[in-house]
Amino acid sequence: MKQNKKICKGREPASGYGCGSLSYIYAYGLCRYCYGKYYFDTRIKGSKPKRKITGEKSLFDKIWDKRKHVSFISGISLERYISSNRYVNLFAHLLSKKQYPSFRLKEDNIVLLTPREHYLLDNGTDNQRIMYAQELLNQNIIVNWTKLYKKKDLLKIQYKKREIL
Repeated sequence: MKQNKKICKGREPASGYGCGSLSYIYAYGLCRYCYGKYYFDTRIKGSKPKRKITGEKSLFDKIWDKRKHVSFISGISLERYISSNRYVNLFAHLLSKKQYPSFRLKEDNIVLLTPREHYLLDNGTDNQRIMYAQELLNQNIIVNWTKLYKKKDLLKIQYKKREIL
């Protein structure tokens, strides 16, 4: 089947895409060059959601300067993560940011954990946490999840008291 050349103009004239040249149409009424420009602008460039400035990063830096650089539950050193892209994963919110929004930027609500411990806290099952604790016990490292749960319970009580007032 022979393809005829058409004018590159796009489907919507006001879209700003389409060079007006006589060429083979690739998609959306655009030549290959204009479609690439359209795809980049709408899919790739526009795909990154704009992040809200919450103040978490500055709080994390403040906590990092104040506290020892070890995990809250296992005492494992966190120094190797400082310059990695997993730095923000070291800071775990005990009470979820969605359910307890006023505690989002409260220092007491944030503990330092290894990225794996943070994952297990947020997404892991009790069985996975027990297996992790046993794995580290073999390396003579004690993991104390109950310490974390107690702190979480205390924060919930504080939150409820704050709501009543």
